[in-house]
Amino acid sequence: MVQRKRLNDEAKLVAFWVLGINLFLTLSTLLLQGARFTALTTWQSLGFVVVGQVLGYVLALGATPYLEMIWQDDSVFKLNKLSDPNDPLLRELMEKAPGTYHHSMMVASLASNAVAAIGGRTMLTRVACYYHDVGKLKKPLYFTENQPAGFDSPHNHLTASESVQIIFAHVTDGVAMLKARHMPQFIIDICQQHHGTTLMKYFYHEAKEADPSTKESDYRYDGPKPQTIEAAVVNIADTCEAAVRSMKHPTQASIQTFVHNITNERLLDGQFDEAPITVEQLRQVEASLVGGLTSTFYTRIEYPKDDAPAKGEA
Repeated sequence: MVQRKRLNDEAKLVAFWVLGINLFLTLSTLLLQGARFTALTTWQSLGFVVVGQVLGYVLALGATPYLEMIWQDDSVFKLNKLSDPNDPLLRELMEKAPGTYHHSMMVASLASNAVAAIGGRTMLTRVACYYHDVGKLKKPLYFTENQPAGFDSPHNHLTASESVQIIFAHVTDGVAMLKARHMPQFIIDICQQHHGTTLMKYFYHEAKEADPSTKESDYRYDGPKPQTIEAAVVNIADTCEAAVRSMKHPTQASIQTFVHNITNERLLDGQFDEAPITVEQLRQVEASLVGGLTSTFYTRIEYPKDDAPAKGEA
């Protein structure tokens, strides 16, 4: 909604400069040339000028999306094409890593709504989230969301150091895959920045127990940290969606507490130091994420069972 209003305001501003200023200059020129406004030819000239300007403005608006394809790699048409579920990379993700595919769709919805709340680039964010975890295609079963119930995780047979390198690789592998596809730079950046330089706590603590001299830096993602407000939002949304989905009985209160804690933790960890996002905007993002997660993962009320057969049952 915010983005649509901004686009409408921009269209009005362009209309003012293209139509209003041109008409003013035309009238000034006619006056300087001594045109008589009682003459029919003067009004005919003005009419042709106005019609020409309006047609030019309409044609310019219609041609802009096509012209953007020439000098922008993130044009509306290209983003629409990349959001098609039949895109080869998305189809592969859906077939080989269905859990990651579903996670990506959920993060896309959550992040794009949160970005819209703070006036960011909604469509770019949504499409970037579709592809942010494509690197997991290399080893899908090493990621929890793709492991079937009762599956013996491969990480149970690896050291913490080995496991962390596999997890880290999904970012570098994803960036390489997206570059090979010549994807828009924004999408590549989101893939590269969506974990920032966060610490992989589980494996770090496991390694620390085995070897107290373990360095924390060895268990942090390479980054870079989020560079845009959109990347900052995806950084939070990605973690919150995965964590809330794993909760046994999520409630609005537990979801709100978790999202708030994650946001503050990332803020104190310096993950947003390089992104132009304010604390006020982070609170708006929190509210949006809590609303989206609550509506998706709320716990249903368990109604008392009625032993009597329902109508239509034997």
